[in-house]
Amino acid sequence: GYMRKFKLLWIGALSWALYACTSSQVYYVDSVTGNDAHKGTDISQPLKTFDALKNIELKPGDKVLLKRGSTFWGELEISAQGEPENPIVIGAYGEGEKLPCIVGYDHSLYAVRVYNSNYLTVQDLEIVNTGTKALPKRTGLMVECADFGVSRNIRINRVVVRDVNGSLVKEEGGGCGIYIVNRGDSIRSRFDSLTIENC
Repeated sequence: GYMRKFKLLWIGALSWALYACTSSQVYYVDSVTGNDAHKGTDISQPLKTFDALKNIELKPGDKVLLKRGSTFWGELEISAQGEPENPIVIGAYGEGEKLPCIVGYDHSLYAVRVYNSNYLTVQDLEIVNTGTKALPKRTGLMVECADFGVSRNIRINRVVVRDVNGSLVKEEGGGCGIYIVNRGDSIRSRFDSLTIENC
C-alpha cells in the first residue's frame, strides 16, 4: 500500500543521493583536436591545454586522461585529494603504444608537479624537460609535500622521464628525472606510501 510505495521512493532517493555523491568524472585532454571551451567530460569533445584544468577541482575517483600520441607544452600541476577506494588518476587514453608527452617550457623547473595530494596515481605518461640550455634544479616530475602534513598513497607507474637538462654541477642544484621533496615551515610534512614503479 501507501507505506510500501513511500519506502520504495525513499530507498530510490537515497540510492540516487549516494550515486550523486560518489559519481566521478573523466576529463579528456587532446592537444590536437581539443578545445578549452569544451567541458572535457565527453571523449568526443576534449579539452586542449592544461590551462583548462586549472579551474577544475578534482574529486575522489576523477580521472584526467591525455590523448596518446599528443604532445603538450607547458607544466601540468596537480593538487588533489582522492580516497582509498576512489583514487584520482592522471593517465592516458586512445589507441596505439605512443604515450602522451608533456614537454616543459624553456624556463620550467618541472614539466609535471604533484603537490599536497592524497591517493593519487600518475601513470602512462612521457615527460621531457630539456630547454635550450642547462638549468639548475630542473626536473621532469616533481612530487612535493609542503606544509601539508601527511601525503598518502601517491603512485607513479609506467612513466618515462627523459632529456632533463639540469646543471651538471651539484652545488648549483643539479638536476634529476624525478624529484621527491617534503618540507614544512609551519607543518611538518612527509609521505606515507609513495610508490614509484615501472619507470
